[in-house]
Amino acid sequence: MIVMIKNTHQSLRESISTQVQQELVDCTECNNCLTVCPVYDSSFSINELNTATQPDSEVPASIQRFTFACLQCGYCVPACPVHLHRDVMIQYLRYKLRLNKPWRYKRYLFIRGKPTSFLKKIMQQCFVWYKKMLYPKHARFMENTPTKAEVLFYPGCYVYSPKTMEKTIALLDHVGETYSVLGGVHHCCGMPHLLQGEFDQAEHCMNQVYQQIQRSNAHTVVTGCLECYQAVQLMFKQKNDPRRILTMVEYLMNHKHAFPTVRLDHPIALLPSCRYKDSSKAQEAAVAAVEQFSTCVHPDPKLNWCCRKWNHDVTHTNKAYHQQLLSAIGDQSKIVACDCLTCYETLNYLPSAVQVIELIDLFYNAIQGEKP
Repeated sequence: MIVMIKNTHQSLRESISTQVQQELVDCTECNNCLTVCPVYDSSFSINELNTATQPDSEVPASIQRFTFACLQCGYCVPACPVHLHRDVMIQYLRYKLRLNKPWRYKRYLFIRGKPTSFLKKIMQQCFVWYKKMLYPKHARFMENTPTKAEVLFYPGCYVYSPKTMEKTIALLDHVGETYSVLGGVHHCCGMPHLLQGEFDQAEHCMNQVYQQIQRSNAHTVVTGCLECYQAVQLMFKQKNDPRRILTMVEYLMNHKHAFPTVRLDHPIALLPSCRYKDSSKAQEAAVAAVEQFSTCVHPDPKLNWCCRKWNHDVTHTNKAYHQQLLSAIGDQSKIVACDCLTCYETLNYLPSAVQVIELIDLFYNAIQGEKP
């Protein structure tokens, strides 16, 4: 997912609109993007899709269904011979249809970002209070103001994932650099809003987070999930900010000599996150991390390995697909590591012969003297 920022004086919504209108003109209607799409059902043509994406055109029911079934996996982008971004065009369609989006979409955003109603404000406050009571060990990181430090760890909404936070804080402490933490639903990165076409909310979230990053005076921002990673990349691009943005695994690999040398006697499959498409460095670090501890198995790149989180299962087919995905991985390895926390939390609930782990587990288990 790439948003072209051609004019820093434009809002995010205006920038995306400008990009989409230009790309619609440039589209050759070769149909490659729909050919590789895992949810396209041939109920409309590429020409009809382009027409529906125009600002003032009607969106037929078949294209509305497709718009909300879209996974935002980005497999359509490299398939395009003229380097267009169909995923961003779908975000624009979601913007057009934002008043008609399914409840599953609305529910996911309900407590994230700026409260847009009194009810949302109360629910958000209750959610934060409940989580602080439930996880007092990490309550100080929830909805906090970061202190000044060289490194800012930004878990965003995933500050409420207690096991992941416990492991991450232990790893940051082990590395030994001074760090600050910024997390909570008030500090949502805005990527969930962007993926739903809520461009104004997304920009508000990004501006709020960027202000906190500036307040921390950090030179390096380390993100807790790959959606946050993409969002901070976009913030820095908009602001021409020279700060470094790293995934947690990139950060750990930069300090790999701080960890014990542990070699596991079984291969580990690395789930190829669709968020890697905008950053080869993040993917290279993930592969290197697996190789640090084991032999990295690469699932067939021709298959779509997206966890399907971002269509919120409006098609009611995601669970069956997850079972198929883990079954396919099980033919190569009994352990699959996820660098993307969204993928991990989406797949980890399934009963399966394949063990789903976070990639940071390899580092955490090394300092704990354990094996996955």
